[in-house]
Amino acid sequence: MLNFFVDAAVVDGNAVAAAAGTAAAGATAALIAKKYYPQNVSTEMPKAQVAKQCHDDDNGSTSSVEREQVSFGNWNLKDMYDACESGNKEKCFATHEKFPALLTKNSSECLLRIAKSGNKDCFIAVESVLFEKIGEERQQYIANIVDADNESMLHKACRSGSRDMYSYLCNTYPSLAASTDKSSLLQLTCELNKADIMSLLLPSVKDENDIGKCLTQYTLDDRCKKAVALELKQRLADKLKGSYRIEPTFDGVGEVVFLAYGLNVVCERVEQFTGIKVLFRNPKTVNDEATRIANSEEMRSLNTSNIKGITYAAWKAIQMHGTRLMQSHSNINALGVSHLKSRKGGKDLKLAETALVVVYCSSKGLRPIQ
Repeated sequence: MLNFFVDAAVVDGNAVAAAAGTAAAGATAALIAKKYYPQNVSTEMPKAQVAKQCHDDDNGSTSSVEREQVSFGNWNLKDMYDACESGNKEKCFATHEKFPALLTKNSSECLLRIAKSGNKDCFIAVESVLFEKIGEERQQYIANIVDADNESMLHKACRSGSRDMYSYLCNTYPSLAASTDKSSLLQLTCELNKADIMSLLLPSVKDENDIGKCLTQYTLDDRCKKAVALELKQRLADKLKGSYRIEPTFDGVGEVVFLAYGLNVVCERVEQFTGIKVLFRNPKTVNDEATRIANSEEMRSLNTSNIKGITYAAWKAIQMHGTRLMQSHSNINALGVSHLKSRKGGKDLKLAETALVVVYCSSKGLRPIQ
């Protein structure tokens, strides 16, 4: 650093005395900078920039030593923040070895940035270094950390989408989990569609209506819808005291609909739960479509002697795949064979060119979520 201050001093050949004085000041600054920041002393600073700094020094505005310390300090603090935000544990510790004060003096910001990165291992490593030096009680210290927008560690974990980070913070710091506003966490998770976080967060939300708003007020992807539906399924089952089998489903446009199957249901009815439609049905009831097909003129006119071979192939397919289908899809009640295509609830019947496998389900047009 001494070299480039001397270079700057001799730029003006007509000001020998001034150049010598500036070089001496530069040498002092270089020695101090080298003492405090030995790994970042550079000899590549442009001469025009150094000349301007020397001119400022001559005017006596601020000492070059102070400016050098601020400049290097900001530069290295940015390196530390970048390492934390990317969750780069190795870079965090490399910077910490050179400048230990950066981490301890900026611990809150560093931890918030690591939480946002979602790297749990990096958080634990940096945390272990900090808590050797922080005198405050650990739980309260973490619970009190917020950024300028009043977002806590858990808000940052939500933004990261890291299930591991969120789970670690909740389990390790119950004070943080208890003091963080759940409604703001839920809003953030819905806006960002963080399904992994949502499945952990929802059980801690007390008001089921707040959970229902996730489906009615936000545009969620299917994974988030599934997380919300499964949580509401349990709460609906608790409310109905086990009298019904609850099935969360998607309708034709992707909206969540609950099916409540009960043998005590005489007439099908529709109710609402947290703003979500609930269809109460009896699983043993045969609907109008099945009855209409069985009694149709088309069915009676079929020549069974001519279709026996084709029908056999369809039954063979059911024998091979039927068990797997029944186990995989809770909405399927039975499988059969038919030569009729049914549309519009059995009102539009057409003879098929080959035998068809008929899937009898409790609720047609609804796709089970599970």
